[in-house]
Amino acid sequence: TLLHWDHPEHGVVAHEDCIVLAEQTGLVLSIGRWMVRQACEQLRSWRDQLGAAVPPVRVDLTTYLTQDPDLVAVVRDALTATQLRPEDIQLGMPVEVIVAGHGDSVDNVGTLADIGVRTVLTKYGQAVGNLALMESVPVHGVELTGRLVHMAAQPGSVMRSALVGLVPLLRHMGITVVVAGLDDA
Repeated sequence: TLLHWDHPEHGVVAHEDCIVLAEQTGLVLSIGRWMVRQACEQLRSWRDQLGAAVPPVRVDLTTYLTQDPDLVAVVRDALTATQLRPEDIQLGMPVEVIVAGHGDSVDNVGTLADIGVRTVLTKYGQAVGNLALMESVPVHGVELTGRLVHMAAQPGSVMRSALVGLVPLLRHMGITVVVAGLDDA
C-alpha cells in the first residue's frame, strides 16, 4: 500500500512526496496508522469478494511509524478489526532504521515476527552504492567494521559468504582492505 494524492492543481502526488508533506505537517504517524488500517480493510474487502486466494497486502511504513512504540498495537488492532491473520499483512520497514539500531524499531520487528507478521526491509541494497564508489571515487583503501567481520565469523553466516567475495574483489581493484576493531587472528 502506497500513499497517493490526486491534487486538483498538481495532479497525482507520489508516495514519497506525500510522506515528506506528512512529515512537514506532523501528520506522519496518524497517516501511517491510517494506512495500516486501510490496507487491512481493503484486503478484507478483496477476500470477501474473491476468496482466500487473494495474496497478503504490504504496507510500507515510514521511518517514524517503524519506530513507534505503539506499532504492534496498531497492527494487532487493525488485524482484529478486519478479522485477518498476522500472515495476511507484510510491513515494509526502511532498512536504514533497522541498521541504525533504533531500539523501538528493532523491538517492533522482533515482536511482529513473534506474532506472525512478516516484515520486508525496504530500500535494501542502497549500500551497493558503497561498492559503486570504488569505481567512481579514487580511494586507496576501505576499512571494514569489526562488527561486520565478527558477524562473518559465525558459522554459516551470509556475511561470511559476502566478505569471501568482496575482499578479493576489492584487492583485485587495487584497494587495500583494513578491518577495524580486531585484536586477534
